[in-house]
Amino acid sequence: MTAGSTRQAAGGYLREPHAPILVVPPALYIGSLETALEVARRGVLYPVQVIVSLGCGDAVRALEDWTRQAPGRFWYEAPDLKDTPDQDLWPILGETVPLIQSAQRERHGVLCHCVSGRSRCLAVVCAYLMHSYGHDFAEAEAILKRSGVEPDMNPGFVLQLQRWKGGRTAIAKASHGLTYMGLCRAWSSEYALDWKTVEQEARCGFVCACCRWCRVPLFRLAEDVVREDARTFQLYAISWMQQSTEVPGAACGVVQSGGGRLRCPGCSRKLGAFRFEPFRDALFLVEKQVVIVRRQWKPGA
Repeated sequence: MTAGSTRQAAGGYLREPHAPILVVPPALYIGSLETALEVARRGVLYPVQVIVSLGCGDAVRALEDWTRQAPGRFWYEAPDLKDTPDQDLWPILGETVPLIQSAQRERHGVLCHCVSGRSRCLAVVCAYLMHSYGHDFAEAEAILKRSGVEPDMNPGFVLQLQRWKGGRTAIAKASHGLTYMGLCRAWSSEYALDWKTVEQEARCGFVCACCRWCRVPLFRLAEDVVREDARTFQLYAISWMQQSTEVPGAACGVVQSGGGRLRCPGCSRKLGAFRFEPFRDALFLVEKQVVIVRRQWKPGA
């Protein structure tokens, strides 16, 4: 069932083909691109003051006129959000969740929509439910289903929301900004491997160094380690490391003179440190005690 079904709105039941679907009273709605255009055409009929558009490109230009038709209307647009498993949700959630929270506190109606009304907008509303009400992903998804939606989120969004846990995890509170999907893309660019292959190889011993806490694969011993001593592995930069540094007193993710901490892109735990060597790339030091080295595959490992 999509946003075109019959749903309750202010003043009773509407049978228009693209009526918004009420998810959270008093007025948090989801819908498709056609839903947003319907609201723009017949704005007085719907109790919506804020519209969040996700991945619709230029097809929602009509909403600019909608914002000018009445005071207090606001339109947020993320035109480049793709509905693909490798799309990073983190920057979008950082802006849309506080926006929805603020509007709901003021009892302003919010319509969150994407092209189909079944993936991108549901991911954002799920994140809002998880962050604001303490739900886990399954509970938030169940709320969406009870409203009459059939979620069809791509697996990348589902994975990110499950790991994000409503923003209460260490990675959500960390400032380095690299997310789990960023790590997936880093492996793709460094080794030309898709993430399923990386995870399979991690189980089989080819990707040998994994985070001790969250088990995400981090680097390969043979290809990446420059040298090692009794306490650390020493590596030159892999692309995820450049973005997962924490420099005291400086912008995170900036490798500059001096050094700083290196954090896991999966759970944000400290992995080690880096130091800048003049005339050379930064040297990253990963402590052996914080990684699991899988030199040989064992069934069930």
